[in-house]
Amino acid sequence: MKALMKTAVALAASLMLAAPAVAQSASVEGVWTLKDKSSDYRATLCGKNGDRLCFELIALRKGADKPKNRKYLNTKIINGAKPAGKNRWKGSISLYGQSANGTLVLLGDTMKVNACAYIVICDEFNLYRVK
Repeated sequence: MKALMKTAVALAASLMLAAPAVAQSASVEGVWTLKDKSSDYRATLCGKNGDRLCFELIALRKGADKPKNRKYLNTKIINGAKPAGKNRWKGSISLYGQSANGTLVLLGDTMKVNACAYIVICDEFNLYRVK
């Protein structure tokens, strides 16, 4: 749960600083995974105008595949992160009843995520595009 929460917090943080999705130079949409491939996330453009970014938890493997985490499968952990510059989004993440603010920066097939909860609990990690 702790690792999945850190991932979710970081993912949310990363999503908060990106530019309007419509104006992005590279597509953010698709499936993303962690380095250890313990969980997958589907990124889609969402919102009324299709300029927001959403992430849905779509797969759990290895140590993350536990009953307490399965209830979050197929749910949006980031819902409507706002564009905040070229290939940057800002938004909030919600997981395990906790919320965090974060930024997401798209760098080709890597997504840098930085998230903070309660201002002092922060994490940074990368997601990798599944090909």
